[in-house]
Amino acid sequence: MSLIPTYAPPDNLPAPLTYGGIQSYTDIYGDVWVALVGVNGGAWRRAKDVLFSHVYRVAALNLTAGGATTLMDGTISDNYSLYNPGFQSGVGAYIIPVAGWYEAVHQVGGTATAVGQQMDARIYNNGVLMSVARVHTTLATSFSAITTYLGLCNVNDYVQPWDYCSATIAAIVGSGTPPSFGPGYWTYSILRYRGTG
Repeated sequence: MSLIPTYAPPDNLPAPLTYGGIQSYTDIYGDVWVALVGVNGGAWRRAKDVLFSHVYRVAALNLTAGGATTLMDGTISDNYSLYNPGFQSGVGAYIIPVAGWYEAVHQVGGTATAVGQQMDARIYNNGVLMSVARVHTTLATSFSAITTYLGLCNVNDYVQPWDYCSATIAAIVGSGTPPSFGPGYWTYSILRYRGTG
């Protein structure tokens, strides 16, 4: 039995990049390709295969009453530097490099100090709330909220993970518990390019 590939890159891809930031190219089949100097030798890769970022919180963080961006400072995967922790003077955001549909996931975890505390995980696109998940705790214990968003974005749009709490709550950061879960199990964010739609 032999396998026949169902997809092969077109022969007319541009030469690998040797200068500049991330660039995109749409082939004759409508697939979007991206390249970035220093990533894969500047070679072109299908955007759906490589535009992926998974970041998480490492340093201690107090989730304060009210809302704020959840600044991530650890990286599991972000070869194309989609996440910019220095965006808007250090509040952090994903900067969209290619127009199309993006899937975002954001989870925030914390340790409640009293019964009935509330925590939200939120996702904003260009400063507009697009998705929210709210959790109320029935015990003074660890709890988390996770939300997802699938939306159409333009080049240079920004997508931000936010948290909102009813009281100051210490975020659960760093590696998960048990350690087999790996880093970023409790407070993390993911962005993935899904295509042009």
